[in-house]
Amino acid sequence: MRSPVAPMLPPQHAVRVAAPCMQPEAPPLPRRLARLAAAVGAPSDRRERLVRLVRVGNRLPHASAALVVADGTRVSGCTSVVDVLARLAANGTLQPEGAADSRLAKGL
Repeated sequence: MRSPVAPMLPPQHAVRVAAPCMQPEAPPLPRRLARLAAAVGAPSDRRERLVRLVRVGNRLPHASAALVVADGTRVSGCTSVVDVLARLAANGTLQPEGAADSRLAKGL
Protein backbone atom coordinates (compact mmCIF):
# COMPACT_ATOMS: atom_id res chain seq x y z
CA MET A 1 0.00 0.00 0.00
CA ARG A 2 1.42 3.39 -0.98
CA SER A 3 1.53 6.28 1.40
CA PRO A 4 -0.90 9.11 0.55
CA VAL A 5 1.94 11.60 1.13
CA ALA A 6 4.36 9.99 -1.33
CA PRO A 7 2.60 11.17 -4.53
CA MET A 8 2.65 14.78 -3.28
CA LEU A 9 6.45 14.90 -2.82
CA PRO A 10 8.53 15.83 -5.86
CA PRO A 11 11.29 13.28 -6.62
CA GLN A 12 14.08 15.58 -5.37
CA HIS A 13 12.42 15.67 -1.92
CA ALA A 14 11.83 11.97 -1.61
CA VAL A 15 12.89 10.53 1.71
CA ARG A 16 15.15 7.52 1.64
CA VAL A 17 15.50 5.27 4.62
CA ALA A 18 19.01 3.95 5.07
CA ALA A 19 19.64 0.38 6.07
CA PRO A 20 20.78 0.02 9.68
CA CYS A 21 24.53 0.35 10.02
CA MET A 22 26.12 -2.98 10.72
CA GLN A 23 29.37 -2.60 12.64
CA PRO A 24 31.79 -5.49 12.64
CA GLU A 25 32.31 -7.19 15.96
CA ALA A 26 35.50 -6.32 17.76
CA PRO A 27 37.90 -9.22 18.21
CA PRO A 28 38.06 -10.59 21.75
CA LEU A 29 40.70 -9.23 24.11
CA PRO A 30 43.72 -11.40 24.84
CA ARG A 31 43.17 -13.48 27.99
CA ARG A 32 45.58 -11.51 30.24
CA LEU A 33 44.18 -8.17 29.13
CA ALA A 34 40.59 -9.37 29.64
CA ARG A 35 41.46 -10.51 33.20
CA LEU A 36 43.13 -7.16 33.94
CA ALA A 37 40.15 -5.19 32.58
CA ALA A 38 37.76 -7.29 34.65
CA ALA A 39 39.84 -6.81 37.81
CA VAL A 40 40.06 -3.03 37.38
CA GLY A 41 36.38 -2.66 36.49
CA ALA A 42 35.06 -5.03 39.16
CA PRO A 43 34.67 -2.66 42.12
CA SER A 44 31.56 -0.52 42.06
CA ASP A 45 33.32 2.13 44.14
CA ARG A 46 35.05 4.71 41.94
CA ARG A 47 37.84 5.29 44.42
CA GLU A 48 38.69 1.58 44.56
CA ARG A 49 38.85 1.42 40.73
CA LEU A 50 41.29 4.36 40.73
CA VAL A 51 43.41 2.70 43.42
CA ARG A 52 43.57 -0.46 41.31
CA LEU A 53 44.71 1.56 38.26
CA VAL A 54 47.49 3.12 40.34
CA ARG A 55 48.56 -0.36 41.47
CA VAL A 56 48.69 -1.50 37.84
CA GLY A 57 50.85 1.50 37.01
CA ASN A 58 53.19 0.75 39.91
CA ARG A 59 53.79 -2.80 38.63
CA LEU A 60 54.71 -1.76 35.09
CA PRO A 61 58.38 -1.70 34.12
CA HIS A 62 60.24 1.58 33.75
CA ALA A 63 60.40 3.20 30.32
CA SER A 64 63.15 2.08 28.00
CA ALA A 65 65.68 4.46 26.48
CA ALA A 66 64.02 3.93 23.08
CA LEU A 67 60.77 5.37 24.39
CA VAL A 68 62.40 8.34 26.05
CA VAL A 69 64.41 9.45 22.99
CA ALA A 70 61.90 8.52 20.24
CA ASP A 71 60.24 11.39 18.39
CA GLY A 72 56.47 11.45 18.10
CA THR A 73 55.69 9.37 21.16
CA ARG A 74 54.19 12.20 23.25
CA VAL A 75 50.40 12.03 23.66
CA SER A 76 49.01 15.44 22.81
CA GLY A 77 46.13 16.94 24.76
CA CYS A 78 46.90 15.01 27.93
CA THR A 79 47.36 16.95 31.16
CA SER A 80 50.03 14.47 32.24
CA VAL A 81 53.27 13.89 30.36
CA VAL A 82 52.54 10.61 28.58
CA ASP A 83 54.64 8.81 25.95
CA VAL A 84 53.45 5.74 24.04
CA LEU A 85 55.43 3.60 21.62
CA ALA A 86 54.23 0.46 19.84
CA ARG A 87 56.57 -1.92 18.04
CA LEU A 88 55.89 -4.99 15.94
CA ALA A 89 57.68 -7.99 17.43
CA ALA A 90 59.31 -10.71 15.35
CA ASN A 91 56.40 -13.05 16.08
CA GLY A 92 53.92 -10.52 14.62
CA THR A 93 52.45 -9.28 17.89
CA LEU A 94 52.21 -5.63 18.84
CA GLN A 95 54.43 -4.69 21.78
CA PRO A 96 53.13 -1.49 23.41
CA GLU A 97 55.26 0.51 25.82
CA GLY A 98 54.31 3.59 27.76
CA ALA A 99 55.48 6.03 30.37
CA ALA A 100 53.73 8.76 32.32
CA ASP A 101 54.56 11.19 35.08
CA SER A 102 51.27 10.39 36.83
CA ARG A 103 50.84 6.99 38.47
CA LEU A 104 47.17 6.96 37.48
CA ALA A 105 47.94 7.78 33.83
CA LYS A 106 50.64 5.10 33.83
CA GLY A 107 48.06 2.53 34.96
CA LEU A 108 45.75 3.46 32.13
